[in-house]
Amino acid sequence: MNLNMRRVPTLLLLFFSSFPSVLPVLRAQSTNGSIAGRVTDPTKAVIADANVAAINVGTNVRIEGATDDSGEYYLTNLPPGNYRIEIEKVGFQKLIKPDVILHVQDALEIDVQMTLGSESESLTVEGGAPLVATTSSEISGLVNNRQIEDLPLNGRNYIDLSLLQAGVTNSLNSTGTTGFGGMTGTVYSSNGAPVISNNFLLDGTQITNQSDWSTASFAGTTLGLDGIQEFKVLTSAYDASYGMSMGSELVMVSKGGTNQYHGDVFEYLRNSALNARNFFDGAKIPQLEKNNFGASFGGPIRKERTFFYAAYEGLQENLGFTANDLVPAAGCHGAAGAVVTEAACPTLGLAPGSSVTIANADIAALLSLYPNPNNGTNSYLFGPSTKAGVNYGQIRFDQKFWSSDRSVSASAARRRGADHYYRDDIAADSIRAEADFLGRENINRRELRV
Repeated sequence: MNLNMRRVPTLLLLFFSSFPSVLPVLRAQSTNGSIAGRVTDPTKAVIADANVAAINVGTNVRIEGATDDSGEYYLTNLPPGNYRIEIEKVGFQKLIKPDVILHVQDALEIDVQMTLGSESESLTVEGGAPLVATTSSEISGLVNNRQIEDLPLNGRNYIDLSLLQAGVTNSLNSTGTTGFGGMTGTVYSSNGAPVISNNFLLDGTQITNQSDWSTASFAGTTLGLDGIQEFKVLTSAYDASYGMSMGSELVMVSKGGTNQYHGDVFEYLRNSALNARNFFDGAKIPQLEKNNFGASFGGPIRKERTFFYAAYEGLQENLGFTANDLVPAAGCHGAAGAVVTEAACPTLGLAPGSSVTIANADIAALLSLYPNPNNGTNSYLFGPSTKAGVNYGQIRFDQKFWSSDRSVSASAARRRGADHYYRDDIAADSIRAEADFLGRENINRRELRV
């Protein structure tokens, strides 16, 4: 292929402009964290030009930096995870600090003191004062991976865990259930802000349904729990890199692969076999069939260089309930020209002893659409059901291109579902409405660190 070299800079510009989140200057709303601090000797004098490295325990990816003339170092754009800090300087023992846990958007300060000695010797520093973020004034709460995996969740809806944070309150509609404006799922208010004022980010990309203020599908839940590593709920005083809302920011980070393969397969089943009859139910217990299933798997494509993690979750639900509607009495039906008396059709509210005539065939056909009462004079008891089917898929790739600290990662998530409502007990004139909901496809390419 003959390529005009004059066009190469233009092509490169177009490439990077199509992936704006990989440019460092535009790296807003990142889920990554940072580690900073000061390195001193036993006399508290600062040590300049010391080599500082943060090694991700899961992937063995090494991020390096050096102290400046003030003995300070700053390692930025570190994906959340477990790190080991190593500091080396000629004339001092190598200092190792293991088990430094970096959560989403953490900004940790770790000051260390090195010991005189040979570089071949090492000193491991464990414990110490709790790591506290001192560079941000934000008020937030973390939901870590252990909480996501171990806390009970009805329907595997991990958004419910946001209700554990201070200032976050669940909001119920007039029927005492969740959901507003025809939407279902967890809806909450942060510090009294409107329920429509919350923003949801996965790996820096907004993920909401068509209402733009919830992540739930029509089934009323947010799938993909096995693809979430952790998330943070920012409720107040967060910085200007966030926007889109005046309430809270729920910042999630997806799971990434490591040097070891991990995965799981699951299936949850609920049905009406052991359900008790509600006082208002008819002779038949409302139908319930719910299958929640999925799998996740991740690991190395090439160890210490290329990683992946994929998750899939599906939901198939047939949820029945008991409904009691008012209908015309049985005596209100008839052919065109038929006489309907007050005694036979009290629903009309006629004067005692009076009657009316069904005027024409159109009126008779309209009345025939109503079923005859089966629960009293003008009450019809029936069991409609709602069918919902949702499929959610997510995959993430992490690639280290060079031996230094430059890396790039990409993640994508897709949700598709269909919801149906119908009355399954009226065979001749069934009422059926069907909606096909296609969730947003969220693709995030980020973190080309140069």
